Amino acid sequence: MSNLSDLKAKLAIHLEDLHHDAQDQPQAACDAGEFAAAAKAAAKRAKVELEETKAKVQRDARTNSSKYGIDKVTEGAIAAAVTIDAKVAEAERNLIDLQKAADDADAVANAFEHRRSMLKESVQLWLSNYWGDVTVKQREMAPVAETAQKIGFDMAQGRRRRTVEED
Repeated sequence: MSNLSDLKAKLAIHLEDLHHDAQDQPQAACDAGEFAAAAKAAAKRAKVELEETKAKVQRDARTNSSKYGIDKVTEGAIAAAVTIDAKVAEAERNLIDLQKAADDADAVANAFEHRRSMLKESVQLWLSNYWGDVTVKQREMAPVAETAQKIGFDMAQGRRRRTVEED
């Protein structure tokens, strides 16, 4: 499986190599989707681990209240002990980091959907010779040339002669 920077590098579209980009798109999108799924699964596992850690600390705080500095065992005191516990704080930070990684991976997977659309548009532009040379066929140019000769070259170019009144 690829890492995030490898997947981001595959997002580029090379106009001179569209056929290879189009060929590689399905596999790259699949890799990005699998990477995003794995990152989401890791974040879900971290969430479960956080809940387990909270439950263990809560149970320990009820049985060993003096260890947590609790004089009177109340729900508020237990909740405060759980919140400030180092293992719980570490599990929460880990969850946040993994959720961010999952969001980043999901953004890259979404970018491959945009890439698919852009590849389609680029191929359409290529097929319509968007980047090709401008050529005018003789039969298409003849009416334009005749019109220019009838009206006069200056008028065909959008120019008109100044008259005496305009000076």
